[in-house]
Amino acid sequence: MFFHKEIAEEVEQERKKEEEKILEKTKVHKEIDYLKQITEKIRKLAIEEMERFKKSYIKKIKEKKETANKQAKIIMKNIQKENKDLPYKSCISPKLKGFDDKTYVFNHCKKYYGEHVNISNNTTK
Repeated sequence: MFFHKEIAEEVEQERKKEEEKILEKTKVHKEIDYLKQITEKIRKLAIEEMERFKKSYIKKIKEKKETANKQAKIIMKNIQKENKDLPYKSCISPKLKGFDDKTYVFNHCKKYYGEHVNISNNTTK
């Protein structure tokens, strides 16, 4: 009986070792699974955070583009208003009053009407 007791103890010890190995493997697998889940969550959170930042920066860029476009339109309108009167400023010149300066009048008429106007006898060719 003494012999059977030793064998039974050895068998039980081996069974405990195998259970410990199995538990150790399951613990390792559980830890690995937990680590995989954690890394997956971290990756998802990073992607969500990047998307959130991307959306906020896209909004900021759109706002800046809109303000720049509005300012550009205002500037272009102002330039067009100023340029509307520029070619005709010479028509308001006091040199044209009474047609006193014939060379100025000739150059002015040539600029706007071409060379077909003759100042000296006021006839067209």
